[in-house]
Amino acid sequence: MSIDLNELKSRLDIIRVFEDEGFPIKVSNGKMTTNCFTGHSSKSGTSFSVYDNKFKCWNCGVSGNAIDFIMQYKNMTFKEAIYYLKERYCPDMKGSAPQSSTISIDHSKLNQVFMDSLHAEKNLKKFIMMRDDLKNRHLHAEEVMKKYRLGYVKKGVLSWMLQKKLTTTSELEELGFLTNDVLIGEDRFSIPIIRNDKIIGFSLRRTDEVSIKYINLINKKIKYNDILFNIDSVQNEVTVCEGVFDAIRLTEEGFPAVAMFGTKFNSDLFKRYNRVTLFYDGDNAGIKAGIEAFFSGFKKIKVLYSANNAHDRDPCELDSVSLQYCMNTARPTFEYVIEKSFKHGIKPEEKVKTAMELVLRLQKEFDKYSTPLIEQVYVELAKQEYPKLYREIRDNLNENSKCSTERENS
Repeated sequence: MSIDLNELKSRLDIIRVFEDEGFPIKVSNGKMTTNCFTGHSSKSGTSFSVYDNKFKCWNCGVSGNAIDFIMQYKNMTFKEAIYYLKERYCPDMKGSAPQSSTISIDHSKLNQVFMDSLHAEKNLKKFIMMRDDLKNRHLHAEEVMKKYRLGYVKKGVLSWMLQKKLTTTSELEELGFLTNDVLIGEDRFSIPIIRNDKIIGFSLRRTDEVSIKYINLINKKIKYNDILFNIDSVQNEVTVCEGVFDAIRLTEEGFPAVAMFGTKFNSDLFKRYNRVTLFYDGDNAGIKAGIEAFFSGFKKIKVLYSANNAHDRDPCELDSVSLQYCMNTARPTFEYVIEKSFKHGIKPEEKVKTAMELVLRLQKEFDKYSTPLIEQVYVELAKQEYPKLYREIRDNLNENSKCSTERENS
């Protein structure tokens, strides 16, 4: 039986919900206020109002009811949020967790077997391989293994678990370990994918140089594009990278990070954060992904920055000094877009053409960037590297600005 949404809304006290989540309500001059859960600062401290069982932040614009608050603050789906609130505040209400909700999905028992396998004496070689790999990524191996619940899917372990009834064929099929009656993913290191402290999938890394490097298995009840590795570790600001070990390394260095299992950027997953920093690999694919992420997300994300990764390496391969430098010198992504596109052409003419196209695209899609600001960033690069082409670039920019002004006046 599903939960009666109208009854739930009528019974919820948003003040109690906020205070139970750590946001005490203050009453001043007849108004109820608290700190905005998105974490931004407020000079007056009264920009976040609670009224009529709803909330609104007059600074960042976030608003809604108790369900909206839990969805955004705890990064839950709508169905997860209503079940969470029902269980906590209205346990006597009829209704159970929806079948499609990740709240009912947890593969911890499966992962415990993988963890035990990694630390088993007979798998010592695999343990040493994992330990050395983590050390090469400048990580404290034993601490990371425990904190992120790393394991090893030994050959034959899935069949053994089925025989011992430690798992079921339906669980393995939901995850993708069992496909067309064939077991896959064995002899790989396992990194559990956790959401709301529940294991909803695994990232499996090869232990040899023959097979595919990574296989990502997510419970089929969950949309793959909605999944971020390490999402439980971030709050108001987040760094976005490509690989799970990049996310682990950045988080351990003090920059809470998530991995997207690739370079495709889903901007809807990051709208609630105050600042998003992209830290992709330093190769051409990473640079291209950073440029596409800018145009995908800049209209939706409050503040979008890019780390200054000048190295042709993954973030997890950098030493601490280099990684800290990359993060501390992060700059607005639109500057990154212009510089990288300018510097990664094949011929000077192609570099200019590529950069010019991006400049014009910026002007067209983002009114907040005036022509002088874009011109200043781009032309400085032109002066430094291609002074002979400076006049052509400047004239093109000025002509575009002139045309825009004429269109506005008409």
